[in-house]
Amino acid sequence: MILRDQRGSVHLMLLPMYLVVVLSLFSMVAVSAFAAKKNAVTIYQWLDAAMEFAKDAANFQRDVSGAESRTPEARQWFVYAFSRMVDADFDGSNFTPRGSFPPGPVRLVSFGYAPPGTTVPGSGGQATTAGPGYQAELEVPVLKASLPFIGPQYVTVPMRVVGVVKPVAER
Repeated sequence: MILRDQRGSVHLMLLPMYLVVVLSLFSMVAVSAFAAKKNAVTIYQWLDAAMEFAKDAANFQRDVSGAESRTPEARQWFVYAFSRMVDADFDGSNFTPRGSFPPGPVRLVSFGYAPPGTTVPGSGGQATTAGPGYQAELEVPVLKASLPFIGPQYVTVPMRVVGVVKPVAER
């Protein structure tokens, strides 16, 4: 009697189709998330390297007392280094890539002097800088989607990087 009762057999046929759709959507979301994370980590490493270059180039004599007055030079070196790393043109506020990476224009929100005691990004406010330096805040696109009738849309991530000027070691 139980074997002859076929109620629910349509559900048994639809279940594999639903599973295929759900697993396909899950894999698309997972791949997009991994791509966004990879792009964000790569760009943050470039930002950190550009900040290290900028603070060292602007303060090549390691004189921490004049670090605040050399902020324009540090900004200039930061823009130079980052635009070379991402192969982009800088128009005063945006780094527009010439190639396909990063997926869109990176916006330089601010660049300025960071006094001693500035919170370190990623520390949750627990760690602060011991000396003066510079900080840059950027809005970075990590994913691009070209939508019909709308055009390109970007998933952007705010990033902040701090570079501390290191004084000459005492002898």
